[in-house]
Amino acid sequence: MNLIYCSHIRAILFSSTLSLLVNFTAHADEASARALMSNPNNPLVALFSAKGAIYIELHRTQAPKNIARLIELIEGKHRFPDSDIQSRYYDQTQFYESIPNSRLRTGAAAFNRFGLIPSALEEEIDSTSLGLEQRPLLNDAGEVDSHLAIDSREAFDETILAPLYASLGIENASQAAANAPAVMEQLRAMSVADALENLGHRFTQGLGTPMLLRGDVALSSSPAGVASTELIILLEDSPWLDGQVTAIGSIVEGLNIADAISETEVAPDLNINQATAIYSLRVL
Repeated sequence: MNLIYCSHIRAILFSSTLSLLVNFTAHADEASARALMSNPNNPLVALFSAKGAIYIELHRTQAPKNIARLIELIEGKHRFPDSDIQSRYYDQTQFYESIPNSRLRTGAAAFNRFGLIPSALEEEIDSTSLGLEQRPLLNDAGEVDSHLAIDSREAFDETILAPLYASLGIENASQAAANAPAVMEQLRAMSVADALENLGHRFTQGLGTPMLLRGDVALSSSPAGVASTELIILLEDSPWLDGQVTAIGSIVEGLNIADAISETEVAPDLNINQATAIYSLRVL
């Protein structure tokens, strides 16, 4: 048999075998991901990146409105208020933020390749499920709840005092000084939920929002009270985000891929040329 012809046959067989192997591996990953889901009736999303696939179970009952919109965005079926374009929102994007062993971010409207911005949609956060009403803002020593991760006077003034002053109608330093005892009394009476509501966050009871742990996926809020399109993949337990983002799901397969992506620190103004590409998201 002609040597060139034999080599051609071998190349075809190799290509076909490789294609079958890739397809089998993809199906095997989906099968193993489904086996690990907490509820087989939940949607399963595959995120295909340059470093591998990440499989995310969406917990539909914890954020039904936001997950419905997310699925529309993934499938290219969402109708935007100022555009006739319908595209798969998360395709051909990247992880523009990557913090080693902490988190990944992608999907913010500011980075959308078509500049598409969906209509505003409220956060879906259950403060009761998170126990935020039962957590006093200040402990007996006058220290702020550690889960809020407020580590400076400037952060305390911005996050706690400024919204409280606004709610009490305090507009300047002299008014603040005159009302100092009342402000302190208010601070001691406040819960973590009260402080977050002063910032603009809004709560819906009965959703069963879980505490945010390693492997969970959430939608960031921008501004407070409004759920954005930005996906946050958490690579560590993140109690400081409880009550401030909308939890939508968790990684069931591919957490090692997310860890590998996070090994290189990336931000919009840092190493952005090393950001890991996202080829597509698909609802399986």
